[in-house]
Amino acid sequence: MPPDSSTDSNTPQAMPIRTILVPQGAEYRAVQKGCQRVQAAVTIVPLPMGSAAGPSLEPWLKKYKLFANAGYLLVGLGGGLSPDLAPGDRVLCETTQAAAGEGDPIPFDGLLNEWIRQRLPGLKTGWAAGCDRIITTVSEKQTLHQTLGATVAEMESLSMLQVLQPQGKRLAMVRVISDGCCHDLPNIASAIHPNGSLRPLTLAGQFIQRPMGAGRLVTGSLRGLKQLEKLMAELFKVSSL
Repeated sequence: MPPDSSTDSNTPQAMPIRTILVPQGAEYRAVQKGCQRVQAAVTIVPLPMGSAAGPSLEPWLKKYKLFANAGYLLVGLGGGLSPDLAPGDRVLCETTQAAAGEGDPIPFDGLLNEWIRQRLPGLKTGWAAGCDRIITTVSEKQTLHQTLGATVAEMESLSMLQVLQPQGKRLAMVRVISDGCCHDLPNIASAIHPNGSLRPLTLAGQFIQRPMGAGRLVTGSLRGLKQLEKLMAELFKVSSL
């Protein structure tokens, strides 16, 4: 059901999103802190990074049926593909498309997006490129922006839609930018295991090889995580009335 502006949409009963999907690790902890600050009545599902996120969601869908008819929100950090975006910016994604350009853009749920806009009026809007790895070079970022018109790079949306859409479930996505489009990052793609977990030693090795890029990534990620925590608290704050 769409938000009803004639009623108090800040009450737990009126919240159209009851399940938060977020990559495991630091992003999950930031979301958890933000929701705890406002005692949000949501279920938070930690996901592996990348394409492994979809298969991991199936057991959770069977386990948590309390809010089966409510919407889902995918959140986390993302890479900026547009020069208009900087680390810490928050972007409501209207569509996602495979980074390889296969298939048409897939829209997220319009009613959920409208509710999010009402709650977070300063939120930026963009299009996502669903990637199979972390995009690390300026040239790759420019190509995605120019060929797809995408403004945000991320890795979980397509696998989430593959699981949720056939079941008639609604999904929205908000990403917080952790790195901009003007600098190369360390090549950390190999630091992510196919099962979606992180390889710490591989990550450390890549950071040592590109210390300046690593410093920018760490600084941007920390800024993004703070904004992610703040975003969740703002989105799910319940009216005191």
